[in-house]
Amino acid sequence: MVATFLIDRPEARVVAERIGAVDAVWPAAPASIPARHGIRRPVGERPFIVLNGSGNQHHETLPIVESLLAARGRPLLYLQIDAHPDTRPQYRWHLDCSSFAGRLIELPGLLEVHVLGRYLECTKPADYEGPYVDKLGYYKADLFAKLHQYLVGPSPLADLYLPYLAEAHASAKRSPSIRAVAKRRLAPPGGGREVDALSVHWRTLAELDEGAWPDAEVYLSIDLDVARARPVTDWRRGGGMVDGRPVFADNQGDMEWDALLALIARIGAARRVVGADVCGLVERFDWLPEELRADSIAAVAEVHAALVAIMD
Repeated sequence: MVATFLIDRPEARVVAERIGAVDAVWPAAPASIPARHGIRRPVGERPFIVLNGSGNQHHETLPIVESLLAARGRPLLYLQIDAHPDTRPQYRWHLDCSSFAGRLIELPGLLEVHVLGRYLECTKPADYEGPYVDKLGYYKADLFAKLHQYLVGPSPLADLYLPYLAEAHASAKRSPSIRAVAKRRLAPPGGGREVDALSVHWRTLAELDEGAWPDAEVYLSIDLDVARARPVTDWRRGGGMVDGRPVFADNQGDMEWDALLALIARIGAARRVVGADVCGLVERFDWLPEELRADSIAAVAEVHAALVAIMD
């Protein structure tokens, strides 16, 4: 039987009320935690689902995965369904929702890290040709051997990694998740003199081959901003205030809702999922009109049910 744990945040509690029984409530970690955080979660032996709060708290995933690796004593395959890669290099000093996956890449107990459903357009800097990662050499791992990313659909954009490293280029050429890689000359975002950079075009979910995954159990993390239309998340394509009331635009991701549920089922058919977490519900949940509140709660409950179905 699948256990359900709740991270004690208001927006997570409203989902727990809809789902029903929760096996344990965990205190929330700070919004930014030190890289040497020392947080341990009592994950137990049963397969489990963690109901997290806003996507701003996605870094909660790291101590959960570390605790699971310590408890089981064997390697895992880590899958993250997300519009964003969460690999900014500031994880060297502290962890937050944009950087925690950089630390996951370095964990020796994770055989591979897969980000499924990325939407490059949502993180493209203004007037720049694609998202970029600075300080590529900070990663204490063979980044392109460990990290695999699949876009939600075709994109003309590429990830741009600075500085250029010849060994990273060679590793990227061997990756089955990379369509094309090249050395580029460009100015850093915000201007400055031109430097060498590594340009990486990732493959799409239509090209995903789960048969090539390592033969290992899976930890699955889902950030609901990957879905364009529901639920309402903190990572949206604009919005604002009209007549003193907030307006809620689509999420930054571009995945159809049914495609998200189908991807969860596909993962469950391919490998045994032993742990999962879900985040993304908007932090200021009380701002939502009643209809959007009800639909957002229902959306998270549907994902929880889909996870139970593949883990039970």
